[in-house]
Amino acid sequence: MTDALVTMLEELRQQQPPVYLADDFATWLRQIGLAISVLPSQQQRWAATVLCGDDLATAMPGMPLSLAYHTILEAVLKAGRP
Repeated sequence: MTDALVTMLEELRQQQPPVYLADDFATWLRQIGLAISVLPSQQQRWAATVLCGDDLATAMPGMPLSLAYHTILEAVLKAGRP
């Protein structure tokens, strides 16, 4: 099961829309949060949050990594599983 979740997460990471497409970006962020929230261990969830946070910071030059991580973590928490 974990392999399928990791594959799904990788596919979602590659589909990140530009931030200026607000509706698409919000949908993507919800999907990323949900995908990370169902990973079985806290270590896997943290690692996925860091990976996606790095992606977000790279897509938005000048965005601090701490803000990118917080944005992804907030999506994970909203998905329901800390």
